[in-house]
Amino acid sequence: MFNLENINEYTKATLAIVMGEHVINMLPKGEGIEYSQKLLDLCWKCIEKWENVEDDVLNDLCDGIAPEDDINFEYYSTISEDEASSNVYLLLGGIASYVGAQVMIEQNEAVPQYWEVVEDDYGYTECILDVVKIVNENYFEDYKLQQVLTYCQEKQKENKKIKFSKEEILKISF
Repeated sequence: MFNLENINEYTKATLAIVMGEHVINMLPKGEGIEYSQKLLDLCWKCIEKWENVEDDVLNDLCDGIAPEDDINFEYYSTISEDEASSNVYLLLGGIASYVGAQVMIEQNEAVPQYWEVVEDDYGYTECILDVVKIVNENYFEDYKLQQVLTYCQEKQKENKKIKFSKEEILKISF
């Protein structure tokens, strides 16, 4: 396991989404996985813009986490037929919440109440990684995440303001 203590929030958010991309494949086909992929795609849009994320992207992410119709990660977790899928839905909700909160903090915007739990990292990313391992120890491989981390750190040494794309990062981790 590697230490995330000295890693910036942008890289942590990128790693969290990569973890989400790895575990989403554990979900059964249907509305839940479509919903989850839509929110991961919104998270990627946040990574690609970071300081300049459009309001409609953040609004869509907020609506995805706390929608008016209550169809969210918690709903899909509750109706899941197996514990692993239930945990994956909750994990993906945590990842989307973490990314959204970090973007809002970066943009000096007020963090919605339902994201306050992730406003101060205090090990939240490490907790996400631990949950990924609990969800399925054999499915997620540390070395893939380490490759992404190394890549991000090297690119950030070259250019501190670099922004990563979904395609670029997923090429490394899959």
